[in-house]
Amino acid sequence: MTLVETGTRDLIGAVFGPTGEGETSYARRLLPLLKPDMLVLWDKGFDGNAFLAQVSATGAQFVGRLRSNRRTPILARSPTAPITQSSAPCRSVSSRPA
Repeated sequence: MTLVETGTRDLIGAVFGPTGEGETSYARRLLPLLKPDMLVLWDKGFDGNAFLAQVSATGAQFVGRLRSNRRTPILARSPTAPITQSSAPCRSVSSRPA
């Protein structure tokens, strides 16, 4: 698992280990490298409540796909923008139709 700066492609950090341990476990080891001025992007599978809370606690902003079976509460509706939802304790945005 790696943490890479998107613009420069600089390697910020990496962790390795047995495949049985799981990606979220490796991602947790990279959390101390996150800073409040960072925007973290990830794919689905990293949307567990505990993990989201740990990322949020770093102060970094994050955007990621949620699993299809995850239903977050709708905070607001707009005819011209995606639905704003909460994935407590974090906020998320979805383009899923109402």
